Amino acid sequence: MKPVTPPPTDELLVTTHFLFCNCSIWPEFPECLSCRQIQGVLCCFQAQECGMVFDFKVCCKSEGKSFCLDLAQLQPLKECLLCASAFSGRSCCICEGGAESACGFPKTCCKCAVQEFCIDCRAALPPDNDVPLACSILGYYFYGQKGSGFSPPQKVGPATASMS
Repeated sequence: MKPVTPPPTDELLVTTHFLFCNCSIWPEFPECLSCRQIQGVLCCFQAQECGMVFDFKVCCKSEGKSFCLDLAQLQPLKECLLCASAFSGRSCCICEGGAESACGFPKTCCKCAVQEFCIDCRAALPPDNDVPLACSILGYYFYGQKGSGFSPPQKVGPATASMS
C-alpha cells in the first residue's frame, strides 16, 4: 500500500482556519472522488483511504501484514514501533483502498487530516508548520498564514502492504 497522504496544500481553495484547525475545498477532478483519513494521537497512528480506479486488470484482491512486539521489526529508539498492521485491496474492479495503523513512541499530541470528496479538514495540537495557528474566512487571513503542506503524524514503516 502506498502511504496515505492528504491533498497538496497548494491545491486547496477558500480555506477557513480557526486556531489549530482548518477546512478547505479541493476541486481536483477525478482525484476528489475519494476519501482519506490520517490521524495520530500520542502513541497511536491510523490512516485509511478509498477511491476509484479505472484499471480493469483485477476485479477483487487483498493483502496485508501485521506484527506485534517483533524484535526483528523494531527500529532505532526514536522510530520504534511496538506493533503495526496494514492492508490494501480492490473490489468490483473500480474501488481500491487500504488502511494502516501503528503504536510506538509519541511524536505529537494530536494531528489529523480528513478528505471526503471535495472537502478537506485538518487539525494539529499543538499547531505546527502543516496546520499553523491562524484565523481566516474563505481564504482571507486575519491572523497567521496557510500551512506549508502536511506531514503525517507517524509512518507505519515495516508493516506496509503493497498491491501489485
